[in-house]
Amino acid sequence: MTDPKNYIIKDGVLRRYHGSQTTLIIPAGITGIGRRAFDHSNVQELILSDEVTDIEEEAFRYCYALETVFISKSVTRFGALAFADCYRLKSFSVDEGNPYYDSRGDSHAVIDTQSNTLLFGGASTVIPDSVSSIGNNAFRGNESLQRMVIPASVKTIGRSAFAGCSRLEEVILCEGLQRIGDLAFNGCAMEKIIIPDSVIRLDNTTFFACHHLSATINTENIRELGNGVFGRCKSIKLIDRKRSLSTVTRGNRAFFVRGFMEDYLNYPEDTRLEYVDYLREHREYFLKELTVSAATARCFAALALIEKSEIDDLLEAAQKNGKSEIVAILLEYAKETFGAATAAYLESLHLEDEDDQTEDEE
Repeated sequence: MTDPKNYIIKDGVLRRYHGSQTTLIIPAGITGIGRRAFDHSNVQELILSDEVTDIEEEAFRYCYALETVFISKSVTRFGALAFADCYRLKSFSVDEGNPYYDSRGDSHAVIDTQSNTLLFGGASTVIPDSVSSIGNNAFRGNESLQRMVIPASVKTIGRSAFAGCSRLEEVILCEGLQRIGDLAFNGCAMEKIIIPDSVIRLDNTTFFACHHLSATINTENIRELGNGVFGRCKSIKLIDRKRSLSTVTRGNRAFFVRGFMEDYLNYPEDTRLEYVDYLREHREYFLKELTVSAATARCFAALALIEKSEIDDLLEAAQKNGKSEIVAILLEYAKETFGAATAAYLESLHLEDEDDQTEDEE
């Protein structure tokens, strides 16, 4: 122990480290690391001694400088979030003599030997094809991680496993994966994602706040879909031509309906009728969307869901939003549904206004 003043120890448990060393070997006599013992420390390389057996919850959380960790053969337990939010964490290595944990195949991770669950990983981690699950918070808050391949052996990805990995731009999910947990990829930087057909469950807010994510997701094989799975993403369309809308959780129905509006003609008749009933039930919401979304306008027109009394206001709103394509869709609908005279009248009102506005701008 280089300087006793740097350590607060009680009953063999290190409660707080106050030192400034960048490479630290846990001194002899310490058997446990307490909660938040290394909060915001400068340690970059950490080596646990052979006397350390217990790592408490959040023991090394918010160690922003931490890059490498050596787990000794004596460690028998890790508390939750033990290495969460370590921005620069690259790799782990586990003593080969540890009977509970390993870092097999140069994985640079901590793996539970009995369950084959990857508990902690870093930017250099390569997930072995013997791993069956990725644990809760395994990579949480790692801002150095940019790419990850989840092998076919992995069946489940735990809660918040990659949450807050704000530079994670590419994730490859392989066939064999079955469940993705709550907030698993919350706040990641992917622009696209392909969900394998083997996935049967997406828990709540799985891809929440992936602001760059644009994708068309076929969810026909998914049996359980949580709320807000794609909340605050850039552009997501969920397609399911087989499933009854009543089996979809409330929070995701709007996504399914948008997918339906893009491709409604290819849905089975009974499913299509249920979607139409849902559109009628929530028509006030979707009529507002109609004035900015050409897909919604085309769908409502094709299904004759627009009343004659609504056309004028919808045209005016579409014009204000600068949506000339929607204006054309609505005028054509008016002509086919309510007659040429009605369409001509509406055209005289709205297209003349548009011409007047153009002249004023000139």
